[in-house]
Amino acid sequence: MNVDFAIQEAIQQSVRQLQQPDTVSEKLIKWLDEVISGNENIDNEESVYRRLDNLCTAIEAEALQTFLALGDSLRLGNLSTPVVAEAEDEA
Repeated sequence: MNVDFAIQEAIQQSVRQLQQPDTVSEKLIKWLDEVISGNENIDNEESVYRRLDNLCTAIEAEALQTFLALGDSLRLGNLSTPVVAEAEDEA
């Protein structure tokens, strides 16, 4: 695996804090590993949407809205603290 252990631990801890199933962190880590190893191209929109769809199926409903808002912010190149603040307010 190409993903640094500390990054894996941070992903797992974040997923646990959001009370999401372990499959969410497993899917995120696997995707990151595929990108790092060069087997996945993040510029390929079809591939990214397939991975996001796969990830969304693992995320439980309440957190999905936060995740989708975060995805919209990233896609628009507009990541800002209000999205994070909204997620914290809802928690």
